Amino acid sequence: MTEHAIKARIKQIQDYPTFNDWSRGFCESIVDQIDRGRRLSEKQVEVLTRIFNENTEEEVKKLASWPQEYQNSWYDNAEILAFYYGKTPYYQEVVRDIQNGLVPQRHQFHKMLNNKYALKVLTEAKKSSKFNLGDYVVGNAGCQTNHLFAADSGRLSHHVFKDFKRRGGFVIEISNLIQSAAKGAKRYKILPVGSTIAFWVEERRLKKAPKPKRS
Repeated sequence: MTEHAIKARIKQIQDYPTFNDWSRGFCESIVDQIDRGRRLSEKQVEVLTRIFNENTEEEVKKLASWPQEYQNSWYDNAEILAFYYGKTPYYQEVVRDIQNGLVPQRHQFHKMLNNKYALKVLTEAKKSSKFNLGDYVVGNAGCQTNHLFAADSGRLSHHVFKDFKRRGGFVIEISNLIQSAAKGAKRYKILPVGSTIAFWVEERRLKKAPKPKRS
């Protein structure tokens, strides 16, 4: 693409709703560089190509239909990802929009959605649960005190943990809201035997409790 064509294309897309502030600033610097008679680097051309591809009539149409597409196709995934990323420093603008019931920016949402960690979280959220409601379970060998979280927030005491490891508890709720991008991260709410204080624990920390021996 010639320098004249680059400037013409930038002028064409500058009023597109898909043309964000960062792209605008970058393109302004490119125009200034061309006017000064300086050649563009390969990296600059690469970035320009990406910007031009993100700002086409087709992309403008996609943006216009994004609110409906989000509600129909992505709302459930958004809730799952907002829960996971809400506990991290990443994608906080997108998370805030989702948690406040707003439609997030299309480009930023898809950037979050296609992150490798997000894909792991969605896989865990949507797969079949290993345990069912009412199952009697105990902590497995890998279960530690800091893997148990009180249903009203916070970790539980070591005493509660030891009691659960010894006596087990019952599955009273299964959640598709995931807080770890790891295999076996589906969360279960457990009501321990002999207690009224429920807690959350991940599937990878549980095993079926042995049936009581008959006397």
